[in-house]
Amino acid sequence: MEILRKIASVGPNREALTIKLVVISTISSIGYLQYGYSFWVSTIIFERMKLLHNIHSNTTEQRSEMSLYMVMSKLAVFVFAIGGILGCFCTGPLLDGYGRKTTLIINSLLSIISAFIMGYSNVVDRYAYTLFSCFLSGVCSGIGSCAIPIYIGELSPSSVRGAIICFVTLAFAVGTSMAQFLTQIKSIASHEGLAFLMIISGSLSAVGFVTMPFFPESPRFLLIQKGNEEKATEALKKLRGTADVEEEIEDMNQEDIIEKAEKGMGLCKLMCFQGLRWHIISLVVLIVGQQFSGISVTYIIDSVGRRKVLLLGLGINSFFCVLLTMSLELQSSAPWMSYISTCSVFIFLIGQNIGPGPVPNVLMVEIFLQSSRTSACVFGKGFQWLLSLIKTIVFYFIQSFFGTYIFLVFWPICTATLIYVFKMIPETKQMSFVAIRREMAIQIGKTIKGRSGQQFRRRSTQSSLRGRAKGRRKTMKR
Repeated sequence: MEILRKIASVGPNREALTIKLVVISTISSIGYLQYGYSFWVSTIIFERMKLLHNIHSNTTEQRSEMSLYMVMSKLAVFVFAIGGILGCFCTGPLLDGYGRKTTLIINSLLSIISAFIMGYSNVVDRYAYTLFSCFLSGVCSGIGSCAIPIYIGELSPSSVRGAIICFVTLAFAVGTSMAQFLTQIKSIASHEGLAFLMIISGSLSAVGFVTMPFFPESPRFLLIQKGNEEKATEALKKLRGTADVEEEIEDMNQEDIIEKAEKGMGLCKLMCFQGLRWHIISLVVLIVGQQFSGISVTYIIDSVGRRKVLLLGLGINSFFCVLLTMSLELQSSAPWMSYISTCSVFIFLIGQNIGPGPVPNVLMVEIFLQSSRTSACVFGKGFQWLLSLIKTIVFYFIQSFFGTYIFLVFWPICTATLIYVFKMIPETKQMSFVAIRREMAIQIGKTIKGRSGQQFRRRSTQSSLRGRAKGRRKTMKR
C-alpha cells in the first residue's frame, strides 16, 4: 500500500489517492496475483505429479509414462486457456447484471472451490480430474482478468487511474514469480506439495471473499447503468473521503447523456456498432502488439502519458528484435556477441514492460464509455487469452525451425503496432472518460474521416452543456 502512496505523491493530485482506494486497489490486486499464481501452477501440475511418482526413464514402460505426462502438461496449458476464454464470456452478464463488486465476490468463492478441487489432484490421481481442475481454475482466472481492471478503473479518479490499473496488472507477474519460486523448493515436490500450493491459492482468494463485501460498488455502475444517483454519490463520498463530489457526479451525468446510443451494448451489438468500429480495431491492434512483441510503469504512465509510453516500449522492441537476431547469429564467429545478446534481452524485456505489457489494459478500460466497457473488456480479454493460447502452441513448433531468427517474427508486428499507435491512439492521461471519447473521435477523424472529428466535437460540446444543466438541476433538487 505504501508504494501506491508514493506514486500519488509525485502526481498532480496527491489527494486523489485516499486510504480507502489504496486498500481496495491492493486487495483487488491480490485477485490478479492469484490469477498469475494459478496460471503457473496449472502449467507445471503434471510435472509435479511426475516427480511425486518418481518416474525415471529406466524402462520402456516408464519412458512411455513420462512422455504421457509431458503431453498432459501441454494439454493442461491448453485446457487452462480454454477455461480462461469461457470465463471471459461469462463475465459480461455477471458484471452488468449483478455489479462489479458482486462479480468479484462470486469469483473469489469459485476460486476457493477451484483451489480445493485442484488440491486433491494428487489424491485422486486421474488425468481427467486434474485437467478438469485446470479448466475450472482457468474459468476463475478469466473472470478475474476482466472484472478486476474494470472495477478498479471505474473507482479511480482520472489523475491516478493509469497507475492503479498498472499496479493491479503487475500483480500477475508477482503471482507467477511466487509460484515459480515455491515449485523450486524440494519439499513442495513431496506428496503433500500440491495440496500446500493450493492452500496458498485458496487463502489468496479467501482474502477477497471476506473483505470485498465491505467495499463500495462502482459509482459509475450505480448511476449510469442502474440510475441510482443517491447510492452513487454515497459510494463516491466514501472513496474520495470528502462530501465534495459534485463535479464527478456531473461528469457521470454527461457520460450518461452522451452514450445513449450504447445502452444495452452486448457483445454482438458491440461488434456490429459502427460508431465503435475503430475502437475495436484499436483494441485488437494493441493486444496483438502486447502478445507478440510486463518492470511495469506504475506512476510514470500518469505523468508521461499512455501514448508516449506505448511508443517508447514498441520502439525498443522493434529495434532490439533485429539486434537480438544479429547478435545471436554472430555468436559462433564472435563470442563477445554473447554479451550483446544478454544486454539486448534485458532491454527488450524492459521495452515490453514499459509499454506493450501494461498499457493496453489501461486503454481497454479508458477508450470505452460505461455501457460498452464491459463488452469491450470481455472481447479484449477473451481475444488476449486466445492469442496467448495460439502463441504457446505455434511458437512451440516453429521455434526449432526459425532458430536464432525467431525474433524477426516479432519485428513486423512491433513496428506495425508502433505506427498504428502513432497515427490512431490519442493521449488519455488524466482525462475523463467523456473527454477520452472525444479525443479518440478527433484522432480517428484526422486520420480516417476528415471533418467528422470536428462534427463529433460540436455534438460532444452540446451534450456536455446539456449534461451540466441536468447536473445543476439535480443538485438544486437535492
